[in-house]
Amino acid sequence: MDLAKIQYFLEAARLNNFTEAARKCHIAQTTMTKYISQLEKELGCRLFCREHRGVSLTAEGRRFYEGMKKICQEYQDLRGSLRLKQRKGLYLGIAMQEYIEARWLRRFEEDFPECKMYFSFHDIEALGESLGNGALDGFLFSDAQAMDLPFTCQRLFAIRQSFICSQALLDQYRTVGAVIAHLPFLTKSNSQDYVVKMRRTCGQVFGQPFEESRLCYSLSEQFLLLSLSQGFAILPMPEGDVYPGLSVIPLDDDFTEYAVLAYRPDSMTEELQKFLSLFSGMPEFAESDATEDAGRSQPLQGRQVFHEDED
Repeated sequence: MDLAKIQYFLEAARLNNFTEAARKCHIAQTTMTKYISQLEKELGCRLFCREHRGVSLTAEGRRFYEGMKKICQEYQDLRGSLRLKQRKGLYLGIAMQEYIEARWLRRFEEDFPECKMYFSFHDIEALGESLGNGALDGFLFSDAQAMDLPFTCQRLFAIRQSFICSQALLDQYRTVGAVIAHLPFLTKSNSQDYVVKMRRTCGQVFGQPFEESRLCYSLSEQFLLLSLSQGFAILPMPEGDVYPGLSVIPLDDDFTEYAVLAYRPDSMTEELQKFLSLFSGMPEFAESDATEDAGRSQPLQGRQVFHEDED
């Protein structure tokens, strides 16, 4: 039995669907089906009941699933503990939707120059796997992203947001509320809870919730659609003329996102303890940097947006 491939079975059992499990495991559906059949032949029993809309575990399959899940977890824990004894430095994953606040990284380097940092950039699912097997000490993500993994999470600092749309849209509709009423919300977040929260917040702050949202798969796609006046976005971008043709308006605290660290307390390293010590007693980390933001315009409050030009 190949312990690496047993993840195919565990994923199929979790999802009750061979096709979806194959996609998650980045293999062909035929490969998944063939592997399950070989596994059943090796064990001498049926693991799944094949149904019209998917599959379900048999009694034997459920017993095998619970046992193998425990074995795989013990293997990952052992593997992780062995790796931790061999390597030095802080190993962090980054899943911050293609932007990241670097001030706290510089502070860590200044406070702990003897501790070298290593980074891995990937989606939350892949970073979760690396954290689970001990390759990472932890990973950072925005609370706008969906994260349903069995790790301890700690909020670190605020990520201030701005309303962004094309200048042409503001010239056409005059107010942010009117733009929200007529255009879709462009977001990279895969969290429906986040979209619902933004719809509600837009309604509370601007008196107009958006009706439609559109998922973008990269920052490049988001900016292309923004420049083509095909929607608006809420992003942590500074105000100014950095983005020709776009209007960037700072928002108030209602729209703030937070950077979150996911980690495993049972695999806490000395380096990660040092990293977390930076944020001890600092629930609003961004507030401690207020002097660095002094030159930034005041955030947009309530419904005070743009006014009609007087003739």
